[in-house]
Amino acid sequence: MRGGIQICYPHVILCKFSYIVSFRMNIVIELFVRMSFL
Repeated sequence: MRGGIQICYPHVILCKFSYIVSFRMNIVIELFVRMSFL
C-alpha cells in the first residue's frame, strides 16, 4: 500500500481515490477476520 503512493504520485486525485478504496478494503477485511474469530 505504501509502494502504491510512489507509483501514482503524479496522479494525486487517482492516488487519493485508490487510498480511500484500499482503506475501506482494510476495514472490511478486518471486520471479516473478527467475525470469523467470533
